[in-house]
Amino acid sequence: MRMGRWTGASGALWLFLGTSLQVLAPDAAAAPMANVSRTLVTFGTVPLFSNQVQPVFVTNTGDAPLNISSISLTGANVADFGLGGTCAAPITLPAGGGRCRIDVTSNARTGGNPTFREATLTIQSDASPTAATVGVSAIASGGGASFLAPSWVDFPAQAVGVSAPSQRFTFTNPFGATLTLDPPFLFGGDGTDFVVTTDCAVVLAGGSCTVTVGFVPTATGPRSTELEVDFRADDAPTTIRTHRYSVTGVGGTAGPITATSAVEYYHAAFGHYFITAIADEISKLDAGVFQGWTRTNQSFNVYTSSGAGLVPVCRFFTTAFPPTSSHFYAPRGLGCEGTLTNQDWQLEGDVFFTPLPDTNGVCPAGTVPVFRLYNNGQGGAPNHRFTTSQAIRAQMLSMGYIAEGSGIGIGMCSPQ
Repeated sequence: MRMGRWTGASGALWLFLGTSLQVLAPDAAAAPMANVSRTLVTFGTVPLFSNQVQPVFVTNTGDAPLNISSISLTGANVADFGLGGTCAAPITLPAGGGRCRIDVTSNARTGGNPTFREATLTIQSDASPTAATVGVSAIASGGGASFLAPSWVDFPAQAVGVSAPSQRFTFTNPFGATLTLDPPFLFGGDGTDFVVTTDCAVVLAGGSCTVTVGFVPTATGPRSTELEVDFRADDAPTTIRTHRYSVTGVGGTAGPITATSAVEYYHAAFGHYFITAIADEISKLDAGVFQGWTRTNQSFNVYTSSGAGLVPVCRFFTTAFPPTSSHFYAPRGLGCEGTLTNQDWQLEGDVFFTPLPDTNGVCPAGTVPVFRLYNNGQGGAPNHRFTTSQAIRAQMLSMGYIAEGSGIGIGMCSPQ
């Protein structure tokens, strides 16, 4: 494990642990501390238009609120990557474990022969030093597909020294040739807090295997490492493909996870509904920066951080139905994965977290169902409305909307 220390002119101390970067403020009054789960995001070889996502978690391990003022991408190939997730600057993370996630997306649109792409993610905050940077790279290629699903795992808070329920990656061979895999391993960071088992060795064309990850935290706070998968195809045995995937967790008690409102807006000219829990978007919509949108005075609760029993909700965007654009929300495990394969829809990232209903549409105790209603292409472009109101559901069905989701059409569940 790579470890180092550096003290800046201000007296702030930087501590490097493998792929984890932590900024420690000087010993004095209460101060925020920004822990960034990775110093590098290396996608490996990715196909064009793939919209593959890799996360960077930011945790406030200090004893004062952390104010993140900006999150940006710079560099030679900035257009080949995108940002999303639950960190939408400006944002304040509570002291003692407040946490959010930056989704870095590979969305290269040009290339043929494999082409190296790179950029730099910069997170500005009131921690000391004020900026943390993460290198981002990918090799854009004209073929192939995503190999692991999901593309990252995150363990909820787990007591130190106690084993968490394991999580599983599924590796799928999208090629016409047999793939030979080296044993997957954990690279850098807090790798000793995680364990990998696998049945992956030789994967036939179109076949799959599994990689299981366990988590036993050795200390409190954010824990992170990366899973490296190296493989080669039988028809090109000298070419090794290397991919790394984020593996994170929290040792001890989780930081504050509080519900926030997903606010609904309506565009009369489009006949479309839109929801967002991102403070910056809400502010701009209310100020008229995005013209034509007005509040419907409807909202429902969601979480902006992960936790036990919660799944990320993907947000997609399309311009495939001009002149109208549209967004679509689907939880992982209930519609997200299928939409990822549709090139008409671009993944913007995971924007909030909710519990899932069961296959009968029943939501967990303490939550209420969120009905998902599809406009059936009315007006020439797809659009969905999400609501917890039985009356609104009935109204939309009477207008020709179609219920989608589990049971009678439950798309997710809202905490109360």
